[in-house]
Order: sequence, then structure tokens, then C-alpha cells
Amino acid sequence: MGNENEKIIDNVSEPTETPAPAPKKRGRPLGSKNKPKTTDATPAAESESTTEKPKTKATRTRKTAKTATEATQAEPEAKATRTVRKKAVPEPEPEPEQAQAQASNQEQEQVQEQEQEQVQEQEQEQIQKPNQKFFKKPGNRKFFKKPAEPESDKPRKPSKPPKYYRTKVVADKDYDRLDTFIAGKFNLSRTYVQKLIADKCVKYRFELDKELKPSTKVVINDYFNVRLPEADNLEILNEVKPEPIDFETVYVDKFILVVNKPAGIVVHPAPDHWSGTLVNGVLYRYPDMANMRDLVRPGVVHRLDATTSGLMVMARTNEILYRLKKVFMDRRVKKQYLALVHGTPRKSEGVLSGPIDRDPNNFLKRAVVEGGRPSITGYKVLWSMEGFSLLQCDLFTGRTHQIRTHLSAFGHPIVGDVLYGSDITDTRVMLHSWKLEFNHPAMKRRLRFRVPIPEDFRNFIHDRIMWVD
Repeated sequence: MGNENEKIIDNVSEPTETPAPAPKKRGRPLGSKNKPKTTDATPAAESESTTEKPKTKATRTRKTAKTATEATQAEPEAKATRTVRKKAVPEPEPEPEQAQAQASNQEQEQVQEQEQEQVQEQEQEQIQKPNQKFFKKPGNRKFFKKPAEPESDKPRKPSKPPKYYRTKVVADKDYDRLDTFIAGKFNLSRTYVQKLIADKCVKYRFELDKELKPSTKVVINDYFNVRLPEADNLEILNEVKPEPIDFETVYVDKFILVVNKPAGIVVHPAPDHWSGTLVNGVLYRYPDMANMRDLVRPGVVHRLDATTSGLMVMARTNEILYRLKKVFMDRRVKKQYLALVHGTPRKSEGVLSGPIDRDPNNFLKRAVVEGGRPSITGYKVLWSMEGFSLLQCDLFTGRTHQIRTHLSAFGHPIVGDVLYGSDITDTRVMLHSWKLEFNHPAMKRRLRFRVPIPEDFRNFIHDRIMWVD
């Protein structure tokens, strides 16, 4: 037993007398170049016991079994106070992909800094020009300057007065020569018309590329577009002179003019109607309107058919003309008509929304055709009597012959409108513009006008409907 205890005592060191560990030297010792790296996971006391070996076995202290048991009991407490020192592990070098990512990030930061400098310069310029709007440039988070563009849901701005006077003519009969037909319509010489045809100022309506000659034959209902140069147009306008025309002035100021147009009067000069128009009468009563740019239609914002009576608004200056056209294009005008029609509609009110375009069988009229321009007309039956009805029609769009076309397609043509299906030929078209409402273009206030039906309209209702035997 004594020998076994001696063996146990030889492997145990005293925990109480542990010298302080020597400071760790940096670098590797000589001769350890190819040795693998290791970490000290053993306690400091055990490492010292292994590194500091005694010179001889005689110097080892021998203890009894009692001291050995006391050492084993104190060992956990000593281990609790021991600290494990680990060697500093060097940081791993970055991989090539990470190095490329870091380089790209640095380049992006430099680009962003350059962009920020540019934006700051542009913002300083914007302070000097605050009326310009901004837009967002694709691929960049910042905003740059650009003039504002009109939105897709808003109507386009009215165009400036053209350099050419454009009009349309339809042949009412057959002609042997095209130059004879055009010369008679515009009161021009055949030599001058031949020059217009050679300059391609006369084109066929549905075949714009068709080559026309002065000797081209003209068939009834042939449709032509005619363009007259502005300088030559002034010579033609010498025929459009102020004339005393009977019409009622409903409202007038230095900006606008509201008139009550009688039935049977054309609004502005056109082929076959170079005199006796409403424009001739307006120029006679208000000579200052002759200074406007559009000499053919001075102040004309919208039109009424020759057979239609009622309210019209006209501009007295070029600036007001531009503003009023924009008001009409934005559909901020309320227009109501009274129409006397054949028959009685099944519904007391409704909306007619057929697309309108020129009738392929008759160039003088319009028709509800597929692919036409969108058109909306509201109607309300005011009264029905003896096979006739008086309708109040609201225009939500402004197409040529819109009310006449919609009511004809609806099966209730307007009385006296022979072109659209009425069988009464001894009276005019019973259509009257009786209400007009819009914002004043200069005074910024709402204007409302109303005129009763004219005398011929009342006489027809009194004689043909109210006193039927």
C-alpha cells in the first residue's frame, strides 16, 4: 500500500504554492516553424507542472495519504479560481467575392455622392426659377426639372389660328370639271383654282393621296377639302363686309357677346354663304371685332345650324376667344335645347350615347356608326300631345348635328328635319337653344342665360297641335 500511495503522491503537486505564470512571449520559438498550432486548454498550474520538471526525483516532495486526500478536496476550489488563457486567433482574410462586393459598394457610394452634388446644384437653380414643375427621372431617386405636360384625362389646348383657311365643299350636282366647281363655290377665277390644284390645296375627302387635275369630273355628293393660303384668304375676305342683320343681343361687355340667333341665318361665311351671315351682322354692330386674328370666323366659339335658333356666346378679343374655347373643350358649359319631335318616347327621360360620324351614304348628314366619335345626349319629355312631344335635351358632347342624329336614330326625328326623317316640309327644324350657362372668362363668375322659344316655334305648336280638329 505504501508504494501505491507513493505513486499517487508523485503525480500530485501542491496547489497552495503556485508561482505566477511567466509573461507570454510574442512570436513563435525557434524550431517551431512547421509545428501545428495548439491552444492551452489545461489549467495554468498543470501547465507549469508539466513545463517546469524537477532536475531529480529526490527533490520531489513526498506526502502521506492524508495530505493527498486534502489536496484532492482543495483541487475543485483551485480549479474555480484558475483562468484559461487562449492564444489570440488572427482574423481570417476576406474572400475574393467579399472584396469585390466591398469595392462595388465604395464605387456606389462615390456615384451617390456625385449625384447628390448635382441635385444640390439643381435645387439652387430651382430657387431662382420657382415656376417650373418637377418630374421623376427613371433610375434615380432625385427629382429634376422639366416643363409640365398636359394630363391624359384633360382635353387638349386649343391650337393657334392656322396659316391656311381650311373648308369643306360637297358637290350638289355633277360637274364636268373640278376647277369650274371650285371656282363657282369660292367666287374665284379658274386660273387661280388651277394653281391651287397644282399646289395640292384641293384634296378628295376619302382619298387624300388621289391625284386631282383641273379636268377631273365631279359627281354629286363628292366631298373635297380646300385649303386657301392666308395671303390669298385676305383677298377673298374683302367680299365679307359688315351688313345690318337682324338679331338680338342678350348680353354684352368688353370681353364677350351673347346673342339670340334667329333661325335661317348661317353663323359665319362659307362657300355659297359669303354674305348675310351672323358674323356680317356682328361686324356691322361691333366694328372692333374686325381686328381679331380669324377674319373668317371672328369671335366664333361654337356654332348653331342654320335652321336652329337660340343662344350663342362670342368673344370680343383674341385672349378671351382662347379662354372660351378652353372652357368648351373642358366641357364646363351647360347647354339645353328644346326639340319638338314626332311620336312619344317610351321612357320619360334617358340618355342617348351612339357614336356619330359622317353618313357613308350621304355626305350632307351624320349617322350613328361603329367607330364614330363618342357622343352623349340626355333627354326629358316635357309633354306629349297629338303624336308630338316636346323634349328638353342636354348636350354633354358637341358633335355636328348631334341632337338631330341621336333623335333620328332613336325613332323620333325632329319636326321639320327632312334630312333626318321628318315628313313635314313646310316649316323649319324645330330645335331651339334656350339655356346657356358658363363661367365668365375674365370676371370669374357664373353666367346663366335663357330665352323663350321664338314666334314661329310657338305658332306651329298653337296651329298644328293645340287646335287640331
